Amino acid sequence: MTPRTRALFVVTPSNPTGWTATREDLVALLALARRHGLWIIADETMRGSGMAQGRAPPSFYDVMEH
Repeated sequence: MTPRTRALFVVTPSNPTGWTATREDLVALLALARRHGLWIIADETMRGSGMAQGRAPPSFYDVMEH
């Protein structure tokens, strides 16, 4: 990050690596973004693809305060 950083781009689940953020990962990224006033741009298009073996991977929507 630099003083010019304005947003975080997060792709999870990620293809082709298959990396999927944990709920704890998303909580930490959300806290970082809030601390530095950053936007989060989340690409969760693979969320319903079945990559998580029958359960949906966590989403920023799951960890944000409603």
